[in-house]
Amino acid sequence: MKSKELNWLNEKKDYLEDWKIQLKGAKDALPFVEANLDYTDWEIEALRNQPTMAGKQPFPGLAEKLERDYYYTVDALPPVPSYDLTRLSTASSMATAGTASVYDYVRGFGRHDTPEARGYAQTYLAKYDALQEAQHRPQETRILVEKLKSLSTLNRFDRAETSYVGAKSGIAAPTQAASEIRNLLHGINGDLLEMAKKTHEQKITWMEMAKRLAKPGPNDGPCLELAAQENTYKTLKHYLGEIAKDFKHPSLEELSQTWTQVLDHIYTILGLVNFP
Repeated sequence: MKSKELNWLNEKKDYLEDWKIQLKGAKDALPFVEANLDYTDWEIEALRNQPTMAGKQPFPGLAEKLERDYYYTVDALPPVPSYDLTRLSTASSMATAGTASVYDYVRGFGRHDTPEARGYAQTYLAKYDALQEAQHRPQETRILVEKLKSLSTLNRFDRAETSYVGAKSGIAAPTQAASEIRNLLHGINGDLLEMAKKTHEQKITWMEMAKRLAKPGPNDGPCLELAAQENTYKTLKHYLGEIAKDFKHPSLEELSQTWTQVLDHIYTILGLVNFP
């Protein structure tokens, strides 16, 4: 891969690792915070419940001392930022779009005849499948499909997944699974276009849908990525059509890799939509 792509990935990796280090620093500071809170609670309770003769026992300079304590504590302990979980969800979809592109790039090497290329593809595609399983990608994707509030589309997802599992176990044909997965993509596309319409009769493009439904973000990143997913949708739909008609004489490996890409595509687009 070109250095430009690797540079961006290394920048992201460095940022995330730095974030983890900062989080560890915050966790390491927690005992100090808890101890300081205990003492502060004691001070507050003691000063709030002074006896009536408290005025006869002055403590000059106490307010100034506590003021210095406050400002030094605040300076030494900057506030932990609050995180918007909605934005983190969008970030996950943006990240998946990038990862899915790398997956497609790696998958391409499996179509070469050299042992080195095929071995490279098999190694890293298998590692990606393990990541998807560990992070429960099918279940997370189904949760996003539920947000469409379309029972028919949810049923399409379940049929597609069931057919795929059946094909893997040998009790269903890859052609049948490809047809069900293609129907799922078609259903989700129709739901999104319908959501974006202002009237039922209105004709609308994918780009217009992206502009109306995408979550807000810096430099219109979610909108641009949602719009870019049209090419992925068309490619996957075309390829699944060929498998369903047995034009490519698909192997189970090809079907499995395509299902992986479909899950990533659905996870990306629905994660970028600003649902009501």
